[in-house]
Parts: sequence; C-alpha cells; structure tokens
Amino acid sequence: MEKICPICNKIEVKNICCSRCNGIMVDEGRVQEYMGPYGAEMPIKDSEEYCLHLYCCEKCNFMKRIYIKKIVI
Repeated sequence: MEKICPICNKIEVKNICCSRCNGIMVDEGRVQEYMGPYGAEMPIKDSEEYCLHLYCCEKCNFMKRIYIKKIVI
C-alpha cells in the first residue's frame, strides 16, 4: 500500500476559512513549488504522513501553510 496526498491527486477538496476575514482559502499547491526556480521539479520530500500545502485567501490574500494528511490507496 502507498500513501498519497488527496489534494495533490485531486481526490479531495479542503474548504478552509481564513482566520483573518473568514473568506474562502484556495489551495495554491505544495510549499515546495515556491522554493526557487526548480522547486517544482525537485523530488517530493514530504513526510510519510503529511503533505505541506500553501493556501491563500481570495478576499484578503492572507497565506497559510496547511499540513494535509496522506491517505492509503
């Protein structure tokens, strides 16, 4: 069995409210994708249990890192 991120694999959508304005936060991808020009091409080094995603509020642009629990397939 393998563990995968349900957000990266489009199995699940996580609805998160902004802690500042109660707006809707949207997934902007894995945090690793923002770590330099080749970040998205680097091997995924997430933990066995979680994948770290960046969420951004549509209303106030507040950004927050969210740990997404991986699921077994």
